Amino acid sequence: MENLEWYRLFVRLIACSILVHDALYVCRDGKAYLVNCILPTFGLRLSAPGKLVVHAGLLLACLGLIWRPMEIYLYPTCLVMLTLKIASYSLRLANHMIFAWFILLLLCIGAFGGAQGMVTTGSVVFVIAGTQGLVLILYFFAFFHKLNREYFVMKKSCATAFVDFFCMDRGISRQGLVRFYRYFGVYGTVCIEVMIPILLCFEKTRLAGLVMGICFHFILALMGIVNFSMFMYTGLFAFLSPVEFDSALQSPSGTGAAWLVCACLMSLLTVWRWTPRKAAANCDYVYRKPAWIIQSGFALLTGCFLYAAMLAMKAPLSSLFWHGLDHHQHTILWLFFAVFFLNGLGPYLGYKTEFSFAMFSNLRLEPWGHLLIPASWRVFRRSQYIEVKKIEGLPGFDDVKGNRAAELAVFVLSKPREYYYSRYFFRYALRVLETAVSPAPAIFVAYVERNTYREAMDVHAGELGFCIPVNRFPFVMPRDPDARHSEQGSLVPEGAARQLF
Repeated sequence: MENLEWYRLFVRLIACSILVHDALYVCRDGKAYLVNCILPTFGLRLSAPGKLVVHAGLLLACLGLIWRPMEIYLYPTCLVMLTLKIASYSLRLANHMIFAWFILLLLCIGAFGGAQGMVTTGSVVFVIAGTQGLVLILYFFAFFHKLNREYFVMKKSCATAFVDFFCMDRGISRQGLVRFYRYFGVYGTVCIEVMIPILLCFEKTRLAGLVMGICFHFILALMGIVNFSMFMYTGLFAFLSPVEFDSALQSPSGTGAAWLVCACLMSLLTVWRWTPRKAAANCDYVYRKPAWIIQSGFALLTGCFLYAAMLAMKAPLSSLFWHGLDHHQHTILWLFFAVFFLNGLGPYLGYKTEFSFAMFSNLRLEPWGHLLIPASWRVFRRSQYIEVKKIEGLPGFDDVKGNRAAELAVFVLSKPREYYYSRYFFRYALRVLETAVSPAPAIFVAYVERNTYREAMDVHAGELGFCIPVNRFPFVMPRDPDARHSEQGSLVPEGAARQLF
């Protein structure tokens, strides 16, 4: 019985995580998040109404899972809607969307893989073991990707970018304190990310690892990354066994309730005091108050989760769930993990860096700086960025005002001395400009692609050639060797207060 109670809450958590992700992006970007389809991740270009339909479909599917988590027909429905969302995701796909996709696939396999065609104790064990494996692999890559030179350079590290933003947002200016935060952001993150999975792997330290994971992701949420932390809470919940979860629910009402209220209030006060007032330095929330409500709800969840994990430490130890799987389930899970691992392995094979769990790691192909894996090991070594030597005939920024895709194209393409462009973005941006103004602009471009100099006089005639329409790499890369390679998230036109996406 407790297995199914645990399972219902797990399904609701993954559905809530997806809703929190979307809600926070709407709070940050407003309607634009719901209707724009710019440089879609897997080339699925949708109209504004089409994007709205996908968002609405995913919303209804997630609400259905929260209401009826045992209705297994909702699992493939939600998976299909999330797949469409991912395929049409603009510019940069959030890594936790891939994690959510695998979790939903795991739920589908677990529910429909059995002879009964329903959720059973066996399928619950399958989901628990599968989620535990995904979390451990994700932590491995989050740590391993950071073992590159650029991440440990303070002025370039993505970690210090978040620390600097946090300190700016909260008015923290004491040099000694800022320096401590920066070093903790870089080295503390690496140490914690390697410690958590190690602690989770062993019975005697698993719950200690769970508590450390909750605290770590709560800190990340205080840096403004609530949506990622919400998904990781869902994954970490798999390490709180159904027996331990049931034991936490059965705790004494007096003292236990007091500690629960205390944990929730402390989490809530911490969020109200320390969470950033902006979504990013150049991207404030369009709707601030609803975002506060979401972040406050996350704080209450943190208090409850931490309370349950602490109580579970008093219960009899429960091992990881691998021993409860049959041979068939073991085979499926190993194949499942292999695909998930191959996705994270992308940078070391050279075929992609995006959605490979390389978030905030500074890992990139050019220049390659990993401390353990040499560039010569990469199977795919061809350059993935275009250097524009000369470009003429671009429309003015005022000519495309209101067309967000065209605005981005004009702004970035007009700065060839500042950026390299991914092959996908380069072609997409020029084709967007064909229809942005009438008549279509006559654009001349001279560029170097894969060590070959080329010129195109009539880009709308197909002179640029074919490129796989997948966002496998950041769409622009700063040419300045001292710039953080993730700075494409701060493209702000002159005189504007807000970045382009």
